[in-house]
Amino acid sequence: MKTLIIFAKAPLIGTVKTRLAADTSMTDEQVLMLYEAFLYDTFTIAALTTAEMILVRFTPKSEEKHIRRIINKLNLHDYSKNRFMLAPQHGETFTDKIRYSFNNATDLGGDEIVMIGSDSPLLKPSVVEMAFDFLCANSGMSLGPSGEGGVYLIGLRGPVLISFDGVFTCGTELENLALLAKEKNLPLQVLPENLDVDLEADLITLVSIIRATNYSYNFPELFFPTKTALMIEELGITIERSGSGSRGKSITVQQYHAGV
Repeated sequence: MKTLIIFAKAPLIGTVKTRLAADTSMTDEQVLMLYEAFLYDTFTIAALTTAEMILVRFTPKSEEKHIRRIINKLNLHDYSKNRFMLAPQHGETFTDKIRYSFNNATDLGGDEIVMIGSDSPLLKPSVVEMAFDFLCANSGMSLGPSGEGGVYLIGLRGPVLISFDGVFTCGTELENLALLAKEKNLPLQVLPENLDVDLEADLITLVSIIRATNYSYNFPELFFPTKTALMIEELGITIERSGSGSRGKSITVQQYHAGV
């Protein structure tokens, strides 16, 4: 069974995208509104894949209602909504949580298992499908590289043969995972690079790409992060620039209205 895991935080003020809040002039409330748009688009991406089970692993464990609220707002048929299964993250460390999520997905019947985060609104369903197709044909590993040596996607064929020890605590995740694949002699797929939005520079890239391609939703074969694009405009996010070089760009927020 094709299984898509989404790692997500419940949208609570002051607890989400804290690095982005610290790195920009955005308020915690504005960051929260943007993150809720990320969640909406991420869940829409998931629903547009052929995943038979979409397992949302969230934290904190007592805040399922906030995740459920976003899913209930999705413009989806009942079949697509019924594919979503919500469960809290389990484990003391991030490594524990990742390991448990993959193993639990296998216990639930997952064969081809793909994990994504909730802060890559430019991710296309076709990229997730590339990972599923690779895992169907190979008992290997699929990786989606992001900035700073991170990964926006990890795909494995169940039962999972790696422990993830040391992957998230030293070096870069991308290199560490590729090394684990090599040690296990697993076929490795490296997907197109994508954007995780963690810092001001990431948000500048996201805003620029969305505004440059905001017509793409007219093309059915493409995915456009509609809710994120609308929230960028609602918040009045602009990119200011000092000087003529490539540096000196910063985010400003003009206004904001009601949430997602």
